[in-house]
Amino acid sequence: MPILHFRITNATQTINITRPLHSQNFTFRRAVIVKTDALDMASTYKGGCAVQLSFLQGDEFVSNQNTNQLVIPFDYTKEVNDVRFEFPLASEDVRSAFTCDVKNYDRSADALVGVPPAGPAPAGTIRYIDLYFSFTSLAQTQNVY
Repeated sequence: MPILHFRITNATQTINITRPLHSQNFTFRRAVIVKTDALDMASTYKGGCAVQLSFLQGDEFVSNQNTNQLVIPFDYTKEVNDVRFEFPLASEDVRSAFTCDVKNYDRSADALVGVPPAGPAPAGTIRYIDLYFSFTSLAQTQNVY
């Protein structure tokens, strides 16, 4: 079973992968969130983070917290969180470049993601988020004329 993996290193980012993937069912399996420290950031993250991915279309999630977002609750008092999921998702074609947007859990602010090239990162900053999805096939779709 193929795996789609990518790393998010900024609150708003374009992700580039090695090849496009045709529209098919995906399963969100895992999120690894790595912070700069184990500082309690309850007032900043408000329970975790919400990730919007441009290739997830339609209402995959309906919630009183977030709609159409991957919601990832995590323990913000830990430096490393490994969160497992079993969320089946439909997807449009995944282009070799797509966008992602990371907010705090209630989407009231951008998440603190990314370490600046010069100088220390603010306390509690997320260094990166690794996301893992399984999917059915790497086969290319053929155009039918």
